[in-house]
Amino acid sequence: MNLDDTESAAARDAFPRSPLFVVEVSEPDVELEGWLVVHSSIFGGASGGVRILPDVDRREVELLAEAMTCKYSFHRIRRGGAKCGIKLPLNLPDGERARRLRRFGEHLAPLIRSREFRPWTDMNCTPADLASILGGAGVAAVPAAGQSSGYTGLSTMAGVMAAAEHHELAPAECAISIEGFGSVGRELAAEIARWGGVLIGVSTVAGAVANPAGLDVDELLSASHSGDDWVRKPGRWENIPREELLALPMKIHVPCARVHSITPGVAGELACEAVVPAANAPCTPEARQALANRGVTLLPDFVTNSGGVLGPRFAHSGASAQAVRSFFLSDFKDMLARLLRAAEREHTSAVELAMRESRRNFNALWREDREPRRSPRKGFLAGRRSRRSRGRSRTGAEVEEILRFTQARFT
Repeated sequence: MNLDDTESAAARDAFPRSPLFVVEVSEPDVELEGWLVVHSSIFGGASGGVRILPDVDRREVELLAEAMTCKYSFHRIRRGGAKCGIKLPLNLPDGERARRLRRFGEHLAPLIRSREFRPWTDMNCTPADLASILGGAGVAAVPAAGQSSGYTGLSTMAGVMAAAEHHELAPAECAISIEGFGSVGRELAAEIARWGGVLIGVSTVAGAVANPAGLDVDELLSASHSGDDWVRKPGRWENIPREELLALPMKIHVPCARVHSITPGVAGELACEAVVPAANAPCTPEARQALANRGVTLLPDFVTNSGGVLGPRFAHSGASAQAVRSFFLSDFKDMLARLLRAAEREHTSAVELAMRESRRNFNALWREDREPRRSPRKGFLAGRRSRRSRGRSRTGAEVEEILRFTQARFT
């Protein structure tokens, strides 16, 4: 194979098989350890959330960064995928937590200030935490356009509705369990109640609660704001060990916790017809195969939880909260339903079909990013618009493109 052939082959599949680069931060004297993993970079940058946990590790961050690449490229968004993970105790005093996060931001300052990496919130990372990191990098925090967890709850709800439609389940027949009842899980629970579904079990790191007749979502939401230990307290539910959640008579299971929470063993125990992830990379490759062997429908996590990257774009474009909600529960839900039908027609999995789409789109964006650019002609008003108005214009065009792709995909 000559050099031209090699370059042609690379252009056909440019999707990274390993991270583009990894920044490791290690300062034992201040008990600071963490990673920035940039899996891909498109049009000059990458974005992803910051996960703050006492046991996060580099491998988890790598899996999350790859999922971000899949997420962006699936929707043809011109951005690479990245993720941060920072190891911190959960009980640190606020001042010490902020000090360590500012120090982490100092390490990433060149990448953040140049906008080669744009961070946002993720598991256990609050807007205040993000502001500390950005402050350490010398960048002012920008107010978020709505809560990311709310948008992710909506996109996951769209997946629940699409799975129910695919399996011909009415809402009242749709018993659902949620593994990981955090901010996204709470948003999803509220949406399930509005839809008329039956939430029969939820879990936290401290345990689980169940009621096969249906949990009272208002009671759950009220109790869960006191931390994770509420699942050990009495209520109109049965207190059960976390692992027993998997054996509940559910129709749909929603993993909403850490990466690879569904192992082959777990996949063999799940008593459901469909798995709709709210978490990134919830299944090991072996678990995906085990679910397929059992005929359990698995929706692609990088699609069902992509509300966190889509919702803020719609909000920044000026779309109302009702318009964003309508997009997810109609257009987005219909796209997922078509994806499930297309996978069935092609005798493949929905995950595989969505992954093909992500790779194809990534390759197209990669080639577009490397095409020679001609400088646009500068007219009389060139440079006269504010940066804010230019940003709104770009976001509006991007949202129109996302909407068009969503409505046309898998038709």
